[in-house]
Amino acid sequence: MPDLAVINPGDKPSLTFSLEALNLSGSALRNQELTFEATVKAKRFSESRVPEEVTSTLSKKVKISSNMSLRSRVVRQNGPFTNTGPIPPVAEQATTYTILLDVTNSLNTVSNAEVVTTLPDYVHWMGQFGPSAEKISFNETTGEVLWSVGDIKAGTGFGASPRQVAFQVSFIPATSQVGTAPILIGPTTLRGTDRFTGDRLTSLVSETTAKFDSEPNFKPGDDKVR
Repeated sequence: MPDLAVINPGDKPSLTFSLEALNLSGSALRNQELTFEATVKAKRFSESRVPEEVTSTLSKKVKISSNMSLRSRVVRQNGPFTNTGPIPPVAEQATTYTILLDVTNSLNTVSNAEVVTTLPDYVHWMGQFGPSAEKISFNETTGEVLWSVGDIKAGTGFGASPRQVAFQVSFIPATSQVGTAPILIGPTTLRGTDRFTGDRLTSLVSETTAKFDSEPNFKPGDDKVR
């Protein structure tokens, strides 16, 4: 940098650069941090014009946050509950579905995690959920579904199974919904605190419709009301 050849009183030369960490999501590493150290050396001339060497060193540490993510999908046969009703759904007839929520987490333990979503007015909570060890609740007034996940261990979903909860809903289509793929749950949000960095982490997925295309028996149009 030519600006560093001579620094006059009051000058403030600067250097900007960028870098990125390696992808550590699938590794066994935990609680990772980057350490940066910058050292500046120069010759300073005293009032008598005698040179003397001056040195200044600065060290900074950057902690790497965990990669916490959420997945939402709907199934008919691959879940823990028996679902009934016509496929494709038929107006004014009930069809049930199972909602699966999967949580993964990479580097650091995440604490006080929770997942929040909302059922539309035309979707009904069936009271079936699992595993029984998971804490999940439904607010009949607001339609809010709350999964109190708690701590998510580092490596969850990376070499270990993801945290998963399932719950069953029922849908009675209106005639005005014929030809559409109805939304079964609204946008779903996962929040938690990275215990190593202290950062508040968030993962958001959009609405989940009746399209259960993760199952091999799904055919195009099976999600649309007729």
